[in-house]
Amino acid sequence: MAIMEKENIKAVTAEIIHGLSIPEVYDTLATRAQGLTKSEAEARLQDYGLNAIEEIKGKPLALKFLSNFTHLMAMLLWVGGLVGFVAQMPELGIAIWMVNLINGVFSFWQEYRAEKATEMLRKLLPFHTSCITGGGRAEHSG
Repeated sequence: MAIMEKENIKAVTAEIIHGLSIPEVYDTLATRAQGLTKSEAEARLQDYGLNAIEEIKGKPLALKFLSNFTHLMAMLLWVGGLVGFVAQMPELGIAIWMVNLINGVFSFWQEYRAEKATEMLRKLLPFHTSCITGGGRAEHSG
């Protein structure tokens, strides 16, 4: 099957690889049991870039906070509070808006804490890789 095109390399999923025999995996990925030579590894690094997980920047904190007050259910509650005022029941309108505010703040706080916990877990995970290059095992930590 020879080496896969750069665009198609991402299309090889774990399911496909697991369904292949060992020689077929080597053939598909254009490698062998001894690993790549140093020049092959350098060429692939040049072609495909680093084998690294990219950290995705999230939305700014202010936008995350505001998003808790602008989703569909929150918008319905804002309108419901407005209807309470229009119907000359300001107590009901204020109560609905307060429920919406409390819910939004609570949701934001829970989401924020969950993100911080995830970050802390990620920092606890060890970063260690090993690969076979030129017939020898190479260990990398960081």
